[in-house]
Amino acid sequence: MRRSGACMTRREFIAGAAACALPLAAPAGDGDRGGAMRFGAQLYGIRGVCARDLPGALAAIRRMGYESVETGSFFGFEPAVFGGMVRAAGLELASLQLYPRHLVGKRLEETLRLCRECGARRVTSAWFEGGAANRNDWLLCAEVLNAAADAAARDGVSVGYHNHGQEFAVKFDGRFAMDLLAENLSPAVTLEFDPGWCVMAGEDAAGWLSRHVGRIRDAHLTPAIADSAGLSPGEAGLGAPRDRAAWPEIVAALRT
Repeated sequence: MRRSGACMTRREFIAGAAACALPLAAPAGDGDRGGAMRFGAQLYGIRGVCARDLPGALAAIRRMGYESVETGSFFGFEPAVFGGMVRAAGLELASLQLYPRHLVGKRLEETLRLCRECGARRVTSAWFEGGAANRNDWLLCAEVLNAAADAAARDGVSVGYHNHGQEFAVKFDGRFAMDLLAENLSPAVTLEFDPGWCVMAGEDAAGWLSRHVGRIRDAHLTPAIADSAGLSPGEAGLGAPRDRAAWPEIVAALRT
């Protein structure tokens, strides 16, 4: 059944604050398909369409060849109904995106309950909530995610972290905050790396990937366009003239 009301409390998932929501590329797990990359779509980028016609949006995503979706909203549906609609479209619910505060104490218990209801096997922290210039806040974020990953594993759910530009906007001892996270997050925490935001922050995304081989499981592909307002899809997509990211090099690095 569909929920009524404009606000969610215990189901207040967010959409990740990405400027553009483009394909999520993930190497196939457990050795299937020979390490081929699998592709999904983040629903935030078409949230208006989803709000009007979720079944139609999911069907279109599948027809385009995507295999999974990532979401920060159930678009007014109960979690179990939403998950059923995703599966009925022939898609997998790859991940729910939320804030770190949903991974602590009773809120973590509620998050895991929602995962069971909708069928998501991963929750991804979509934003860093501390003071970006405070090294201890980054370390605290890592501690929260590590503890959540240990607890969620008992439910068969993994935990991830999705970067934006702020992780590359500040350095500690000459190294990016993203490096600090990568070093302090446990292997149980998936890094959903966004090369486009990395490039927009002035860092070489392929170079960063080469220094963290084996650490990245998923990538969220956002074009490195600082301001896409008013641009058509062809002007704002991956590889568009304004896109500053070297995608052939980045994809080659992702394949490692």
